[in-house]
Amino acid sequence: MVTTDALEVEPEVALQRLIRTVETSVPGLSLSGVVGELRPAGELFPEHAGDPGPRVDPRLQLREIGVVLSYEGDEGWGFRGTASSDPSIGRWAEFATHLLASIQEVLVDSTTEAWPEVSGGDGRALASPGAIVENGVLHMWYGERLAPVLAFAPVRLIR
Repeated sequence: MVTTDALEVEPEVALQRLIRTVETSVPGLSLSGVVGELRPAGELFPEHAGDPGPRVDPRLQLREIGVVLSYEGDEGWGFRGTASSDPSIGRWAEFATHLLASIQEVLVDSTTEAWPEVSGGDGRALASPGAIVENGVLHMWYGERLAPVLAFAPVRLIR
């Protein structure tokens, strides 16, 4: 069973594009991408007896995608990764949202300030991360999609 859309760029290319886009918008942030090997879905999502969640098709071949985060030279933030049971190009939105939440956690912990802060907030309100793939392009933001506090340049995921 195929795990990507036919016109999708290689995962390493997509991840590097995403990393460059995010690093450009977040001064002091350094990301190093990690793309795992294809593995049977059952290895990444083992079935648990009595688990009410959706079952993952065992025929799928999936990979873990992640980054190592560094902020202002502090490399102690480690690896943040995820594997998606969604084999479509849409999995990049799930990964990007996870990544943006991790970046937000690192910046808030490092600076002890809300980042990015919701306009008009009391200094503690955080803008929620979001991402969506439309027509082969990944869109990422913090805040409301139509009125983001911070929006990133679009990332092309198809050839």
